[in-house]
Amino acid sequence: MRIRAYSKKELAVCLMPELSPDCARRNLRHWIINNARLHAELSHLGYSAAQNMLTPAQVETIVKYVGTCKDIDY
Repeated sequence: MRIRAYSKKELAVCLMPELSPDCARRNLRHWIINNARLHAELSHLGYSAAQNMLTPAQVETIVKYVGTCKDIDY
């Protein structure tokens, strides 16, 4: 997986390709909210629940906690 800026939906679909895009995005949101360490690290990087695009640093942090996109070859 290439670390770059992703929309939340794009990253969520990459991480959970078996789910619909909207369901995957909601699951990603829940992962972030329910993992206090992940949420704190993202907040330190300027993350806001209202933002649509994730910065490369935010993507790298999410991948560190939840894993990489296994089904997509970049």
